[in-house]
Amino acid sequence: MTKQDTAQAGEEQTWLLAYAVGPVSDFVAAARRMRDFWYGSRLLSELCQHAAGRAQQLGGTLVFPSLEVPITRVDSAAWLPNRGAVIWRGPEPAGLARALRKAVDQRLSRLSGAALRTFLKDLPDEYPTDELINVDWYRSQIKGLPEFYAAWVRCDNPEDPDAYRSAYQRLQRELLARKRTRDFLRVRATEPAGHPKSALDASRPSVLERTYLSECAAHQRRLGIEGDPLDAPGLLKRVLGRRERFPAVTRVAIDPWVRRLAAIDNHSLHDLGVAFEAVRTAQPDLVSASRPHESGFEFDGQLLLTDRLNLARAVAQTHACKALSRLQELRQRAIKLVGEPDPYLALMAVDLDHFGERLWQSDLAGQTALARLAAGFARASALVARKASGFVIHGGGDESLIMLPLPAALDCAEQLHQHLNQLPDAQRMGVTVSIGVSMAHALTPLRRLREQALGALRLAKLGERPGDEARDALAVVAQPRAGGEIRVRVKWSTAGALTGSARLATWQAAFESGSLPRTAPHALRAGQQLCRFDRALSAAALRRFEQRRRVGGGPAGWLNAGVAAISDPAMGTEDASKQLVSEWLLARWLSARGQVI
Repeated sequence: MTKQDTAQAGEEQTWLLAYAVGPVSDFVAAARRMRDFWYGSRLLSELCQHAAGRAQQLGGTLVFPSLEVPITRVDSAAWLPNRGAVIWRGPEPAGLARALRKAVDQRLSRLSGAALRTFLKDLPDEYPTDELINVDWYRSQIKGLPEFYAAWVRCDNPEDPDAYRSAYQRLQRELLARKRTRDFLRVRATEPAGHPKSALDASRPSVLERTYLSECAAHQRRLGIEGDPLDAPGLLKRVLGRRERFPAVTRVAIDPWVRRLAAIDNHSLHDLGVAFEAVRTAQPDLVSASRPHESGFEFDGQLLLTDRLNLARAVAQTHACKALSRLQELRQRAIKLVGEPDPYLALMAVDLDHFGERLWQSDLAGQTALARLAAGFARASALVARKASGFVIHGGGDESLIMLPLPAALDCAEQLHQHLNQLPDAQRMGVTVSIGVSMAHALTPLRRLREQALGALRLAKLGERPGDEARDALAVVAQPRAGGEIRVRVKWSTAGALTGSARLATWQAAFESGSLPRTAPHALRAGQQLCRFDRALSAAALRRFEQRRRVGGGPAGWLNAGVAAISDPAMGTEDASKQLVSEWLLARWLSARGQVI
């Protein structure tokens, strides 16, 4: 707050207050598993929801986030940003800032208390509690966890666009300065030499003692700890996240396979479920549950993958071998019906372009519209993901991270793009969407998978070559376990008959139908080099290539799209040719994966 604001701080004035809740790194980024990442993001959003709700209860007017959009319980704590702005009419809003901070602290205290009570329940009686968990460290680390920033400035006439815009920009500078004057409580636990550090954040000691980690395997399995030394935030995420039925990553990847089997022979799927339950009963550490699906198959499905099944057989105890043999027999029967389950999935990073810039430049009406736009788009993302058997694992207003079965990824990206284009506020304010999709094996470590998705998003936003038009694009980065990385970027709106993901879908359909042979990308690359990347010669080569492949009737549907792609005036001749080869390589790889029914 500036001196100008302080002069009349005790009077009834109109104020603009901004707040932010953190730290994002502790709540979200400190994760080894997808469940850790998801629940950490959800926890942070839930704390922000309580702050925003408290501001409304006290008479403040929320500018953003928008709480007007009706959302389910799961989605509501799901995806609010960790910052907000409030119009406050009254004396200096220091009291309001303290009330918002108190709401955050109280909610975190209730959640951490519930997690501790759940942990202490059913601990082995033969060990004292202090030999299993350091409760003092737990409470100390939770107390020092939340960060809350707030700043405020006077805004005598919020309805005046220029006055509001000036006040908001000054407010953001004040909030940034506040963040740079850190005075948050730091945890200083003096752990003994050799005490394990947290598996999620090495800056903190584990609150779990060695005795617990070595002697309480069954209790760890119930809570999803499974041998990881955890600090207090990590334990909170594991214990409370376990109460929610989060979909296992492998289960999301094999969902198209499960649905194909259910459509062809639902009895075989039921028998597989019975076999999985028998293995879990015999040896619980071999099988994990997953969030219920429409198919009714509520297991992680890792034992449907050949490598994981062989590993399980190698470490299985004697009494579990019979159940595993039965599972292997039923698995082979299912494979004869629908083929091998595909272990690849997609992680989609979505970001609304120009959102922060538009927020900075907008007046009160514009910011309210942007907040409503972000809330509606977040809900659409959750609905699109759920319909495709996917899951939103992180959201923050104008950004989200979505886990999807591989075959559904491009269609979901197209749906989100079309949804945004149909929103009047998005068109009026010039907001577009960039989407990056990482396609990788389901057992890829979380950190690498997330880095790949964010890298794909950067590719979508910035392009790959000098002169690429920034933003408003889809980028796909595929990471086959055998072969090199495949990178493709397509604009949602470009010259040509087909654009965006529709063009990729055309190539994929051509490979699946056989009208494009598996050797087509390499043949195209060799032909372009012979033609020295001349547009006319490359287009003629495409037509001759199609005529040799034609079985009967008119030309294949991919031909006109291919000629248009090579002739794209927005790209240089060589770049357009290389782009088409990359798109064909990606489409060929996708055509070998599963199909959505």
